[in-house]
Amino acid sequence: MPTIFCIGRNYAAHAREMGASADAGPEAVVFLKPWQALVAPPGPLHLPAGATEIHHEAELVVRVGPGATADAVALGLDLTDRPRQAAAKKAGEPWARAKGFRGSAPVGPFVPVAAVAPLDRLAFTLTVDGAVRQRGDTSRMLRSVATLLAELDEAFGLRTGDLVFTGTPEGVGPLAPGQVLELAADGAPGLAARFVVAPR
Repeated sequence: MPTIFCIGRNYAAHAREMGASADAGPEAVVFLKPWQALVAPPGPLHLPAGATEIHHEAELVVRVGPGATADAVALGLDLTDRPRQAAAKKAGEPWARAKGFRGSAPVGPFVPVAAVAPLDRLAFTLTVDGAVRQRGDTSRMLRSVATLLAELDEAFGLRTGDLVFTGTPEGVGPLAPGQVLELAADGAPGLAARFVVAPR
């Protein structure tokens, strides 16, 4: 079964909005999600029972091909139980329950790398109910896609089919039942994806 790798604090502005250092640091911040976290468009996205604040984090998602290179890309969401994550950070405990709950990794359609803009200058947006919440540009990532793949391969050993969530730009925020989320990338209509948050 492929592995879902996720990168934290890969955009300086998002790191600052979370109260963390905006520097790249000696190693990427890496966490994992289980395969059960994946959700295809349009969902629905089910907010976990009892959760008080689930945040959206829009990201470029890379599918790994032979030789630990980028084979295809998609746009996705790293859904996060923010209060649970904050409590885990404070206690020095893992984030697994905050980041890896079932349905926490919605991912749109994958498009071959050759069919999109260079991965080091791909712009994307997330709108919620028609209002722009996040604007991302991979040229602003602290670690590029190529750097991330090389680092992950050295540390873990990447396999064909693995997925890498490459980090989120600033503008993360809470979701509410019934909202419609739309992901889009400049010049790459095939990456568009629409998700609906389920009612309680």
